[in-house]
Amino acid sequence: MTKFNEIKTKELKLPDTGAIVVVKDTLTFGTSLEMFDYKSEKDAQLFLVKEMIVSWDFVDKDDKPVPLTTENIKLLSPADGQFLVTEITKFFTADKKKD
Repeated sequence: MTKFNEIKTKELKLPDTGAIVVVKDTLTFGTSLEMFDYKSEKDAQLFLVKEMIVSWDFVDKDDKPVPLTTENIKLLSPADGQFLVTEITKFFTADKKKD
């Protein structure tokens, strides 16, 4: 028997803030289809980052966890945001190389 699509994760350390972000290491079929719903590359990238992040260790001034939302992702520094896009994009370009 084959196990159905067990999603593994990978920890990434953001270069600007040093925060730890846990991301899925595989792009699912559903996520890849939903990316076509976005007309701009910017919106598709934002969707992809949100969809692939499992958790992060950001906290607010009161040491409460910062919710993982699209709006909070937009508040990342440019360096951290671009790092996430680059690293996450590697997952599905690596899948194409396996074929």
